[in-house]
Amino acid sequence: IDTNHFTPRPKNNELMAKYQLQGRRVIVCVGRLVHRKGQDQLIKAKKLLNDFNKNKLVQEYKDTKILMNDLLKKTCDEINNLNTYIFGNKVNVDTNKIVNKPIKNKNWNELLKANKQAKSEKLNKVIDDILNGKTDINNINASITKVYAEDLYVTNRLLTTETSKVIVNTNDECFIENDVKQLLYIATLDKKTCDDCAQYDLKVYEKGKEPKLPRHPKCRCVLGPYIKDTTPSRRQRIPKKEVINIKDYNTWKKENNL
Repeated sequence: IDTNHFTPRPKNNELMAKYQLQGRRVIVCVGRLVHRKGQDQLIKAKKLLNDFNKNKLVQEYKDTKILMNDLLKKTCDEINNLNTYIFGNKVNVDTNKIVNKPIKNKNWNELLKANKQAKSEKLNKVIDDILNGKTDINNINASITKVYAEDLYVTNRLLTTETSKVIVNTNDECFIENDVKQLLYIATLDKKTCDDCAQYDLKVYEKGKEPKLPRHPKCRCVLGPYIKDTTPSRRQRIPKKEVINIKDYNTWKKENNL
């Protein structure tokens, strides 16, 4: 042992407080990086796992990007076809422009990339905690599963929100082309609808003065063309697809004791 190097020094009170060692006897085992000790394998394992995590998530981001882009373009085409049926003429919408229109200066591709980067950082921390003995062996699966579950939620939320945005923007192109003057706000009749969205349900707005959609992440509200002096008598209750007599959200909520 090199006694010049391994020489006791005054206690570091800040360090002891950080690791809650005040008043405790601490025994330290200093191991060398030799094969029989195993520390070298932990270092190799960390690098291999971090590299695997990085490469896997890069590919996951690319695959998810392709899938989301296809789904959003398909949604744009389907809504445009529906409006063609309603108005009797087809509008040549710019699908790529609609799909990639940003929200708060960021488009869905940038948000997806940031989400995958956050997932990578969380997985790297899980790996570090496992290799450093901070995670009990019985909790390894739960720690990894939690990271994947959180990523699944934020990806689903992003896709749902972007789908709503594509529907709204595609409709808007068609409304402008067909000189729609008034719009009818339509919320979803179920328990998930928030009070902010519910307050606008079945209200009529002059084009350009309507509430901006989507109102929030995972918003499902839409705006439809309104024909002056014409009130629809029936509406569909989504997601059960039950057709009921026309009533606004708050009336429906009261009748169903929600």
